[in-house]
Amino acid sequence: GESLYEESDTNFDGRIDTWLTFSKGHIAEMKVDTNRDGNPDQWKYYSAGKLSRVKRDTNRDGKPDVGEIYRDGKLERMGVD
Repeated sequence: GESLYEESDTNFDGRIDTWLTFSKGHIAEMKVDTNRDGNPDQWKYYSAGKLSRVKRDTNRDGKPDVGEIYRDGKLERMGVD
């Protein structure tokens, strides 16, 4: 009875822009399309429902080039490729 996967249109433009994956009743991963091209350019990973990592594609090549590590909900470190 638990949700495993959800898709949503958060900006109400008629296109899916957010994809959620759940594990054991908690959010595990969120993919977001922030530039409205139909592909995710931001990936958020959660551990026990808390944000643990974020990857971003800032140059629009489909590959992450910025990475962030979180501890207790606070940004611990960030790297740029």
